[in-house]
Amino acid sequence: MQTIWRERQSSGAEVRAQRRAIGSADGREPVRISVRCGRFCCRHRVAIAILAVPAVLFVASGLFAATCWLRVERVSVSFPGSAPGGTTYLLVGNDSRAFVQSASDRSTFGTLATFPGQHANVVVLVRVRSDGPPEVLSLPRDLLVRLPDGAPVRLTQSFDPGAQTLVDTVCHSLGIGVSHLVIIQMNGLRSLVDDALGPSP
Repeated sequence: MQTIWRERQSSGAEVRAQRRAIGSADGREPVRISVRCGRFCCRHRVAIAILAVPAVLFVASGLFAATCWLRVERVSVSFPGSAPGGTTYLLVGNDSRAFVQSASDRSTFGTLATFPGQHANVVVLVRVRSDGPPEVLSLPRDLLVRLPDGAPVRLTQSFDPGAQTLVDTVCHSLGIGVSHLVIIQMNGLRSLVDDALGPSP
């Protein structure tokens, strides 16, 4: 009886050994490897997600900046240059009604027939110093200045011939050199106010 049990036990061990051999041959053994691969793939996906978020934000920011940059209209102006020690910007608020198209805008802002041309209603000089805080000088729109040909004119009217005339008038009449010109259109100012206030209730 004992001999039979040992033979059965031996045969059982052989069967288990054969099963292990068969399992390793028919692909059952790599189950543990697949589990490890699953854990590795999960960690890999998390790492990719962590790296992808900053990349997406960077690309989105770049596209937004490029869109804003392309939407800015540009004019060709020659500048005398800023005085040493900083950079001077000339900021101008333009009151042109060229944007008026709808009846609502006509009733609110008027038309080019009512308000022809363009005028510098706001003129501000901003001096960004290299060794200190910036300085801001607001020029009165009715300040009497001289055009490049010497004719006297109000500062607001010097913008009507064009941006170059305004820059030359400010620089030569006041003796202030500038390096950059920023023009804010009335319609652009309205858009900024609407974006800041949000949609009306």
